[in-house]
Amino acid sequence: MKLVLTFILLAGVAAPVQAGDCDIPGKTLHWVAAYCMHLAGTDDFLEEGVQKCFDAKKGYDIKDTCENRKRYKREMCRLMAKNGLSDEDPEECLLNPSVVPAIVRNDGI
Repeated sequence: MKLVLTFILLAGVAAPVQAGDCDIPGKTLHWVAAYCMHLAGTDDFLEEGVQKCFDAKKGYDIKDTCENRKRYKREMCRLMAKNGLSDEDPEECLLNPSVVPAIVRNDGI
């Protein structure tokens, strides 16, 4: 059942966010998933470490707000800088509209 729920949520069935209400695109649950996948070093959402992170971050329950999207984009930017994957400092990265993980850009997996 959890796998089915995961697929439904990550496939973009969640309520759409109105355009223009936030500088950070997508849905918060996708940003949490992207963060957890980056942290685990995988693009496999179903990988055990990703699932543990996603559950710990309450990915299914987190409110889809601009502040939450900013929080997870900022965390992604920090990880990218720490791992040498970005020359931008995290605040520059946060403001960079081209920094959007595939899971966010594609509205799910």
